[in-house]
Amino acid sequence: MPLPLETHYTYKDYLSWVTEERYELFDGVAVLQARPSLLHQTVSGNIFFALRSFLDGKPCRAFQEIEVLLPSTANQKADDVNTVYIPDITVVCDADKLHPQYCLGAPDVVFEILSPSTARADRIVKLNAYQRAGVREYWLVSPLEETVQIFTLEAGTFHASDIFTPGMTATSCALPGFSLDVSKTFR
Repeated sequence: MPLPLETHYTYKDYLSWVTEERYELFDGVAVLQARPSLLHQTVSGNIFFALRSFLDGKPCRAFQEIEVLLPSTANQKADDVNTVYIPDITVVCDADKLHPQYCLGAPDVVFEILSPSTARADRIVKLNAYQRAGVREYWLVSPLEETVQIFTLEAGTFHASDIFTPGMTATSCALPGFSLDVSKTFR
């Protein structure tokens, strides 16, 4: 059963929900998320495999669909946070941000695989929230367009890369040495 959308929620509320549906919190508003398609899962798996191989033996860790809590103040407790996203892939280099079920604070790198139902929120709402939170790098990957675009945080503002297409290689600034063959990403 869907949740009432007029209520303002926190992570504490979110944990109490008994539902098979998948939700995120956008500034306290519960937003229903569609289940990922097979194409979405394939692209996500290809990126995750490349990341896991690259990060082997390094201090940073990659996660699929971990809850990311973005506090509005430095000392805000997890229960009171009202922005909770579940990015497709998250890289966290500060182990102190990791808790058994979530990451509290800005991850280092976030990958969102765009789908028709999430593209607008990923490109606008989440991009702005991740920028405010201090995410060092935000990758938007579009399976339908077969493109990758990277937003790198510089002096508190995201700067967009060129758009990478098959035959090109997308390179990370936040994870020196990590690059992604765009053609392999969409296979």
